[in-house]
Amino acid sequence: LGAHDTTLADLVTLQQQGITPVVVHGGGPVVTSWLKRQGVEAPFVRGLRTTTVESLNVVTAVLAGLVNTELVAGILSAGGRAIGLSGVDGALIEAHIDDPELGYVGQVTNVRTHVLETLLAGGYLPVVSTVGYNPTAEGTPNTLNLNADTVAGEIAAALGSDRLVFLTDVEGVMDRDGRVLPHLTPPDARRL
Repeated sequence: LGAHDTTLADLVTLQQQGITPVVVHGGGPVVTSWLKRQGVEAPFVRGLRTTTVESLNVVTAVLAGLVNTELVAGILSAGGRAIGLSGVDGALIEAHIDDPELGYVGQVTNVRTHVLETLLAGGYLPVVSTVGYNPTAEGTPNTLNLNADTVAGEIAAALGSDRLVFLTDVEGVMDRDGRVLPHLTPPDARRL
């Protein structure tokens, strides 16, 4: 969020109009900065950050701590009502490791909408960081790093949402040569 970004104020305006958004956030650039500060390597495979136990600690601290708290504080400062939580809280987002090559990166298997519905019914805007709960983590961490775009889609689907809005610094879907595709049909997306 930049100095001239109105996103948090816009969320508060929606909330004041009776529209109840759920905010799902990542924090890739902040995570990258903190990984560098800590001297922790986390290479990318097929555009996704790999996650070791060491980098998972940094990811969890940054997403569920620093970024989440800053977003909630910003919403509160703008006059809104918000509660921050991670996918681990209340086992909101269950996930499992789908691709061992990525390490402790999870694929969403279940969204407990009751947690979100309770907050929404209480007049709060849930702000969800993308650290998920791994209930089948025999001998491995019970937390997993999750892709924010995927989590947003899974939460929207689980809640039966009318709209899903992405705010991102990513230019768009790119072809193999790195050019942004001006439009994308469902068959094109499946092919990619």
